[in-house]
Order: sequence, then structure tokens, then C-alpha cells
Amino acid sequence: MKSTNSYRVLPLLKFAAAFAAAALGTLHSSSAIGAPSGPIGDLTVTVQERTDGGVNFSMGGSTTYRDSTSFSNTPADYKGRKPAASPTAPDWESIDLPEGLQFLVDGTPVPVTRIYFASGLWYLEVNSADTWADVGTTISGTGMIEMPGVPYSHFEPGTETVEGYTFDMTYEVLPFVPSSPRLRVPRVRRFPATPVGRSSRRVAVRVASIGDAAANGIRVGLRGAGTRHFRATQTRTRRLFPGQTTIYSVVYRPRGAGRHRAAAIVSSNAPNVMTQLSGLSRRRAVPLPVRAPLSPRR
Repeated sequence: MKSTNSYRVLPLLKFAAAFAAAALGTLHSSSAIGAPSGPIGDLTVTVQERTDGGVNFSMGGSTTYRDSTSFSNTPADYKGRKPAASPTAPDWESIDLPEGLQFLVDGTPVPVTRIYFASGLWYLEVNSADTWADVGTTISGTGMIEMPGVPYSHFEPGTETVEGYTFDMTYEVLPFVPSSPRLRVPRVRRFPATPVGRSSRRVAVRVASIGDAAANGIRVGLRGAGTRHFRATQTRTRRLFPGQTTIYSVVYRPRGAGRHRAAAIVSSNAPNVMTQLSGLSRRRAVPLPVRAPLSPRR
């Protein structure tokens, strides 16, 4: 038969165990702040400079909660000054953001409502009532918004990861990079041996747009000592957007015997690209006249 004291002690032990587990969870979270074992996941917010001096915000990737808790702003390390705002940024100021940027906490949307600048840092804010989740819950980021009214000069360029808080997060601040067109063509086109005065078959040359802006005013020209032995058409289109291709063709028509070389130059608002052309020609053999056999003398 169990004593009355034993009935009183067991609930106390259960309470103590639960308290210890909670304390260990808290210690785990705080110890991660001091010595994180490395970032978990790839949850990232990106600030991209615009041509007008403003910024675009975008989010992507995912991670998991380090603790069972909620949050009202994205992780910020005050001691490490991450993510860093520039010295010209306002202090203790929030800016409302339009719809379009959000977290997904176990699939549930949590809109990002503001960006906040404080004590040399910046971070994003949400409604904390929507963010409670257990440790190990997946949280991801999605969406993009344009903010021409938020100066890029408020941010320090670079990539910083904040670890060990509610969840780990990477902050990217990227400067504007002017778009530029680029074209690619084959390096060499060789033609089969062709008799003088005859034409080879047409050889197609593919032009590909591999830049991040349209290539305009595309033209094909021939240069080099053997130019007169080749003929080139123009491309089917004078403009190529990124990822598009077009072709032009070249014919080898030697005017004399020997090996002939030239270059097909494709010019546009992109840097010129060149394909080396090479052909070999021999003069046609002239058949000797056939003599009638001599008749025997009588």
C-alpha cells in the first residue's frame, strides 16, 4: 500500500521534470546564440538595389524553429551588429511594406508588414500572434515587393547569417549590376574541299543570346584575306532577347586554288563575336584531248 506522501511526491517530480525540460530548451536556445553549430536551412531575405536608388525585397528558402515559441521580427544579433544598417539609416524607425512578402509557418501564411531600423540594425516585422510553432516546425519565405521609397543607402552591402535565435536567417544586400547583352557563336566552321568556281553547300551558323539584356542591331560581316572566297547571309532577326537564338549561313565559293581563311563577325550592341571560316580548293583537272589511233600504213 502506497503512502499518502508518495502520492504527493509523484506530481512534484513530474512538475520538476517538466520544468527541467523547459529550462533545458531555454538553455539550448541561449547557448545556440553564444556558440551556434552552423546555420540550419537556407531561409534568405534579399535586398536588391534598383536603378532609381530604391530596393526590391524578396524571400526564399526554408529552415526550422530552434525552439517552441513565437516571433515578431526576423532574427537580429545586436552584439554582432547583424544585419547591419548603414550609418545614414534612420534610428528607431519602421516603414510599412505592401503585401507580397510572407513567411509560411508549417504552410500557414504570415505576411511581413514592416521593415524596422534600430541601433545600427534592420529587420522585418510580422504579427507575432500568427507565428507560434513547436521546435522543428518548418518555416519558409516567399514573395517579392518593390520599394522605390526605401533608399538602398540605408543598407550595408554583403551577406550575413544570424544563427541561434528562433530560427536561422541569411540577409543578402546586393548592389545594382547593369544588365548587358552577350552573344555566342561557334569558334570555327570548316568547309569540304570544293573545286574552283563551284559552291559548297550552305553551312548554318547559330547565334545565341546569353546575356541578361536584348542584343539589338545584329549584323554579319566578313573580314580577312580570304573574304572574297566566302559569302554570308544576314541573320533571320536583328534582335535577340536573353535565351533566344537565330542563324545565318555561309557558302564557300573559291575563286582560286589553295587554302582560304576568313572571319565572320557578328556585331550588335553586344561585344563582337567571331567564327573562323576555313576552306580548301583545287583546280579542276582539264581532260587531255583524245587522239584518234593512227591507221597503219599501206
